[in-house]
Amino acid sequence: MARETGAMRGAARIRHAFVALLILCGRKSLAAETHIADCGACVFSKRTTPDNNIALVRSGSCTADCTGRLDLSQQGLTAISEGVFDGLSGVTELVLAENSLSSLPSGVFGDLSSLEHLELQDNAITALPSDVFAGLSTLVTVALSGNTLSTLPAGVFADLGALTSLEISDNSLTRLDAGSFAGLARLSALLLDHNSIVDVHQSALAQLRALQVRRLQRSIDAASPLTPALILVIAAQPKSRFCRGSI
Repeated sequence: MARETGAMRGAARIRHAFVALLILCGRKSLAAETHIADCGACVFSKRTTPDNNIALVRSGSCTADCTGRLDLSQQGLTAISEGVFDGLSGVTELVLAENSLSSLPSGVFGDLSSLEHLELQDNAITALPSDVFAGLSTLVTVALSGNTLSTLPAGVFADLGALTSLEISDNSLTRLDAGSFAGLARLSALLLDHNSIVDVHQSALAQLRALQVRRLQRSIDAASPLTPALILVIAAQPKSRFCRGSI
């Protein structure tokens, strides 16, 4: 009997140890990181989080030696860890296209003080924080096409005084409010095709004085304050109209 009891205890210990090992391995697997890219001494990886997001994370010595183009596209990312771009003042082009991002952390790009080109197209972004582009005074192009944006917060582009090209095609926009494009005095190309825009506030376009005509679904009111001519690409948008009053 004593031998059987000892054997049973030994077997129980083995079972407990095996279960503990499985749990430990599971945790390690959950926290495992997959390398994506290096930028100088900065290492970017993706990590599966406990809530099943695939988050962009970084490690290493992330200093000013990370410069030029940083390509993080086509990685299946669903989230960006807070502070992942902190201190990267030398990056001039950031590519996050063709991921599965549904949101962006507030101020996530704030330290990218030399950024000129930002590619966020073909994600699943539903909304933009009002300060998502804050401080990006050197930004020249922004690509947001192929997301699910339904609105543009007033002043969201206000710090982008150098911006010349803004692509917001293939989204879910239905209206352009006053202040949607505030601060974009140098914008020469605005792509809005394949949305469902039905209302445009008069002042939404009032500051876009550098735009040039390309193609229009409907003609612009001759009394519009816009000078010179307008580049507004709203092709394939049923029932679009330009309103002169508030919405």
